[in-house]
Amino acid sequence: MEPVIELTGVGFHYSTSESPWKQWALSGVDLTVRPGEYLAIMGPNGSGKSTLAKMLNGLLVPVKGSVRVEGLDTRNPDAVSTVRRKVGMVFQNPDNQIVGTTVRDDIAFGLENLGVPRDEMIRRIEKVLQRVGLAGMEERSPHHLSGGQKQRLAIAGVLAMRPQVIVFDESTSMLDPGGRREVLQAIGDLQRQGTTVIHITHSAAEASRAERIAVMTEGSIRRIGSPGEVFRDPDQLRNWLLEPPPSVELLDRLRKRGMPVRSGLFNTDELVEELWALLSRG
Repeated sequence: MEPVIELTGVGFHYSTSESPWKQWALSGVDLTVRPGEYLAIMGPNGSGKSTLAKMLNGLLVPVKGSVRVEGLDTRNPDAVSTVRRKVGMVFQNPDNQIVGTTVRDDIAFGLENLGVPRDEMIRRIEKVLQRVGLAGMEERSPHHLSGGQKQRLAIAGVLAMRPQVIVFDESTSMLDPGGRREVLQAIGDLQRQGTTVIHITHSAAEASRAERIAVMTEGSIRRIGSPGEVFRDPDQLRNWLLEPPPSVELLDRLRKRGMPVRSGLFNTDELVEELWALLSRG
């Protein structure tokens, strides 16, 4: 299966004519994203993950290497508009993404820019509001929505334009726990419905929901694999200034104290089952 996104030897720096020194935000990044997968890119602040997110739909272009979206090189100015239709972005602050005075108008804004006919626009708006759980709120002011609802509205606006990939760039970091749960549920639903999802986050607990995790530090990808593979060495995660998920932290402490807990567990349900089995045998 051909990758939907492919990064090869990507390097990027923020030097300008006013500040000519090179601050390399990305260096030697290789990454492929498969159609329909749920990939998390995890790293501490300053690791380069948000810079990488902007590479994926041409908001930034590499200084070195290449980024290709379904074969289209993001450095090609003629390909940029097509790339941005294929890869949608949901950003950190939901308030910065709202442009309409009603929920319906906000979703319609992007469709109008694409020249979507009115009848088709109405159908798409109804469908995406159902998908993100905002049906019945068409006439509500976006500014009267909760943080989680605003972020789901941003997701609906991107979904209506029918991209192949949606990139979530720290999209839960400004939300309260309830809003965070709403958005994580929406992200999981999208992937189960066939959308390719790339979730940029500093949270190991959030990243553990993905099929694969790429760990970034200092502008490079240090490890990539399944959650079980990435979380196998919590001490290394701490060296990269990342906190393991709570269940992995507990497992690590139990094993260091001599409890014969098997390795490879990384979510709470599996850990509870393992502890119950050990206690039952004891």
